Amino acid sequence: MPANFLRHKMVSTRQKSWVVQTSTDGGTANRAAPRKGGVTIAAAADLSVQARRKRSLVSLESQQEKFAETRVKRRKDSGCDVGKARLKPVGLRESRVMHRKVLGARVGKSRSKKSTASKEVVENLPDGKVLAKEKTLISIVVKEAVDNLSDAAAVARGIEYLKKRDPNLRLAIEGAGRLPEFTSSESPFLSLARGIVYQQLATNAAAAIHSRLIDLCGGEASVTPAVITQLTESKLRSIGLSARKADYIQDLARKFIEGGLTNASIMLMKDEELITTLTAVKGIGMWSVHMFMIFALHRPDVLPVTDLGIRKGFMELYGLKSLPSLDEMERLSEPWRPYRTIGAWYLWHVKENRVALRKSQKKKQK
Repeated sequence: MPANFLRHKMVSTRQKSWVVQTSTDGGTANRAAPRKGGVTIAAAADLSVQARRKRSLVSLESQQEKFAETRVKRRKDSGCDVGKARLKPVGLRESRVMHRKVLGARVGKSRSKKSTASKEVVENLPDGKVLAKEKTLISIVVKEAVDNLSDAAAVARGIEYLKKRDPNLRLAIEGAGRLPEFTSSESPFLSLARGIVYQQLATNAAAAIHSRLIDLCGGEASVTPAVITQLTESKLRSIGLSARKADYIQDLARKFIEGGLTNASIMLMKDEELITTLTAVKGIGMWSVHMFMIFALHRPDVLPVTDLGIRKGFMELYGLKSLPSLDEMERLSEPWRPYRTIGAWYLWHVKENRVALRKSQKKKQK
């Protein structure tokens, strides 16, 4: 065998490589190629490649057929006409309904365009330029976004519901002599700022400081995050606020300006989200958020379990020997859902009907 022969591997993308001997002078000599079953390895590899190619083609055609069937089914399910290259669905709403039916999901009423448009308009309102315009838009959205007790008819429905659900609470309702009212119209920011001012102060002293805060800002309409952040700590302390409360109010204002909070977004938050968001503000705890949800947002299903008056109300209403625990209050108020706010209001006024409650409890014991 000549010494100037080299061995190379010729690699093909479609078939296995095999060895050929190539001369340095450009000539190619097929030496005695190894055989396999009477066929050269090269030929056997070629036949093997062809067989694999046929199998892959059959598999590809099968996959294409399955894909075509799946695509046709999806187009039928989504309300599209089958057979045309590019078809528009019957309608976006109808298409979604059909999809949900196919998936076995519950099909309900979709949100109206008016509600969505109102939300978008309100959420885009800049804070600090609020006031008359924002209040009007918020009043449109609130009823659509979250149930509330601003409507006297909603309160009446809640009272009738509670009277049927709890005989003890029925006595408190009938003996109270008046109906609960939820009529506050302050903006969320103003209401939260007021809540911080009133913390741990007598009502008259807190009202005086709050009045001075309004004057310092230039009127109630000017108590906005932008104005509050411009006030120094010394100015806030000059009206009677402690250093801690001055810091709390300024942190609240910063959360509105830098943290993405707005009056409108607060109105649209669900209860759990609202609690999580507001308790992240300095000086606002669970009790403050519950009071805000009841008296500013008029949410229907709020039970301020950390309030001492509520705990005493439970003790009076059910004749308990000691103040109830959190779990016990949750258990006793479970039948009140989704109107625990109204139940809480009557717990605060249960002392007004103490005599009637004691008589009814004695009758039950007999």
